[in-house]
Amino acid sequence: MQPTCILAIGVSLLLLPTNAFAIEKRDNLSVVAFPLQRVVGSPTIQNTRLHKRSFQSPLLNFLSITWVLSISLGTPPRTIHVRLNTGSSDLVVETDSSDYCTTNPSICSVIGTYDANSSSTYQYVNSHLNVEYADLESATGDYAKDDLKIGGVLIKVMQFGIMYHSTVVSGLLGVGFPVIEFLAASGYGEYNNLPILLVNQGYIQSAAYSLWFNGEHCLVTLPLVLGPYPSIEAFFVILQEVQMRNSAGNLIDLNGGSNSCAFVLDSGTTMTLVPAALAQSIFTAVNAVISNSSAYVDCSLASSLFTVEYKFTGITISVPMSQLILPQNLSPTQCLFGIQSSTIGSFVLGDSFLSSAYAVYDLDNKNVPLAQAVINATSENIIEIGSGPDAVPSITGVNINPTTTTRSMITLAPKPANCNHVRFHLFIG
Repeated sequence: MQPTCILAIGVSLLLLPTNAFAIEKRDNLSVVAFPLQRVVGSPTIQNTRLHKRSFQSPLLNFLSITWVLSISLGTPPRTIHVRLNTGSSDLVVETDSSDYCTTNPSICSVIGTYDANSSSTYQYVNSHLNVEYADLESATGDYAKDDLKIGGVLIKVMQFGIMYHSTVVSGLLGVGFPVIEFLAASGYGEYNNLPILLVNQGYIQSAAYSLWFNGEHCLVTLPLVLGPYPSIEAFFVILQEVQMRNSAGNLIDLNGGSNSCAFVLDSGTTMTLVPAALAQSIFTAVNAVISNSSAYVDCSLASSLFTVEYKFTGITISVPMSQLILPQNLSPTQCLFGIQSSTIGSFVLGDSFLSSAYAVYDLDNKNVPLAQAVINATSENIIEIGSGPDAVPSITGVNINPTTTTRSMITLAPKPANCNHVRFHLFIG
C-alpha cells in the first residue's frame, strides 16, 4: 500500500516547545486536507522526457518520484491531477486541444484536462503564458480565471495558465511566492496565487507552510525558489559542518565535513547533494560503490545505527541511515544512497535530509524555522498559525531579505526540545 501525504490548510503542527512563545490552540480549527499520492516511475509518466532526470541537476527530482493531487476546475468541475511544485508559483493545466494532448491522448485522459469552452465560469485574462521549468519543460498559452475546488474548499476566480503548446507532461500546482510567477518574471506584474487567495478568501490567516516527512519517505514539497531577484535563485541555508557517527556512536572523521557551505533546502530533490570531497569521505565510511556516477550501498545498511549529522548555527539535524537507503529495481541487495556528489557547484539538502527535519516556510515573513523531526510519530498537536511577524515562531528560524543580493541565511536559534509531531501532513497556516 502506498504511503499517503495530506496537504492541509489553515493550521500548523507545533513542533516547538509550547513554553517558547505564546500560542493559541483552538478547538475548531479550519483544516483543509489535500491527499497526495506518491508516484514512483508509473507507466504513464515513466516514458516521458520529464522524469528522465539526473541527480546532478539541482532542484530537480530523481528516479521518477513525484507527488500528485487532484483538483476540480471550472463549472461544471473537471477533475485534473496536478503535480505539487516547489519552485514555481503558477497553477498550469493541460487542455484537450493542446499539441501535447493531441499527441498523447491516453496520458491526458488519465491526468485530466481543462476545457475553457465547457465552463460557464471561465474568464479569459491574457495570452502571456510562457513558462519554462528548470528541467527545460516549457509551455505557452493563455491565462484564465475560474473556480477551483481543492481539499473541500472553493477558491473563487483562481488565476491559472492553460497550456496550448507544451512539452509539460501534466499540470503543476505551484505554491511559491507571487514574485516568481511567470507573468511577474516577464514584466507583467504579480497576481494572487493559491496561498494568497486562501488568505484573502478567509481560509487561512497567513501564507505559512509546515513540512514534515513520514518515516516512509512521505513528502510534500514547498516553495523555495526566488528566481527573479538578481542574485537569489533559491532559499539557502549555511551548513556549518557534516559529521557521521558509527553504530557505536563514535564520530567518523570526514574530509571536507567542516567546510561551511551554502545549501539549498529543496524538497523537490530526492538526493542530498554535497561537495565532491565530502561525498567521497562519506562513501568510504559506508563502503559505497560508484556505478554510472551514482553511489550505491548494501541495502542492509538501513538497519544500522549509523547517522549523519548536519550542523547549523544553533541546531543539529540527525539523519538515521534508514532515511538514506533507497531501494531500486536493479538489485535486491544494492540500494541507491541518499547522499550523492554534486559536481556542478550547487549543493542541495533534499528529501533524504528533510525526511528527518521539520521545517516551516513562512512566506509572509521570509522565515524558515527548523527542528528535528520524530520518525513515525503517531500523535499530533495542531496549532493554528496566525498573522503578522510573529505568526510562526521565530526561534530556530533562518531569515532572508529578498530585496538584497545576499544569499546568506544563517540566523538560527537554539534547538527546541520535547516537540510534538504528526505523520503525513503538510499544514498551511
